[in-house]
Amino acid sequence: MVAAHHVTIIMGASGGLGSAVRSKFGEANHFTYNDIINWSQDQGVSLNVRASVERAAVRLKLDHCIVTRIINCAGVNAIARFDAVSLEQAQRIYQSNALALPLVVQVLRKGGILAKGAVICNVISNAAHIPMSHSLMYNASKAAQEMITRQMARELKEYSIFGVNPNKLAGTAMSAEIDGAVMKLRGWSRKQARAYQLAALPAGVETPPDSLAQFIVELMRSEHHPYITGCIFPYGGPQ
Repeated sequence: MVAAHHVTIIMGASGGLGSAVRSKFGEANHFTYNDIINWSQDQGVSLNVRASVERAAVRLKLDHCIVTRIINCAGVNAIARFDAVSLEQAQRIYQSNALALPLVVQVLRKGGILAKGAVICNVISNAAHIPMSHSLMYNASKAAQEMITRQMARELKEYSIFGVNPNKLAGTAMSAEIDGAVMKLRGWSRKQARAYQLAALPAGVETPPDSLAQFIVELMRSEHHPYITGCIFPYGGPQ
């Protein structure tokens, strides 16, 4: 019999937070893994490309892989005034942010490669509770993502499923994109845009990705399960 490889899937591992999470796994001596599969937005984790996810699951099964951990760090936004939000934009954001993780879990369960007792962390956003200006679908998708996390935990009791709600992260591509979009939309300088963004944060400071990544790694330690399943943890200020 061929021994199974224990696999961690980091969705969005090429992004700022995903890269930090991946690094922390390497530093944490209480984690061992044979492989990390990087599924980022451009590699097929969305409702439109279910076939891509299914092909990846077939490959994992052929390689005798069992998925024991999933961390969803992927997310997209589009800054736009209310009247400029299009249906296509809304669908893309909602599918990527809210529906990507349940899609992956469905496919892995169907393929019989999601281990009983697997730990699933869904990184959401404090935008689920605190609306960001000109981010209608991002805010709505994050609120949905939080409820989906709770619903998955309620129905899929054989896994430990929880969420983390960070505030705006420091130094990531998404944060830079948001600042740039705010500058363009309002005709502001970078300094004005940054001051506006910081003023909107409850703690008045952005969260370093490394700090959040370490928090996620700590939450995934076995002694916390099953006590945290269904919980959503704020990080980076009150919500």
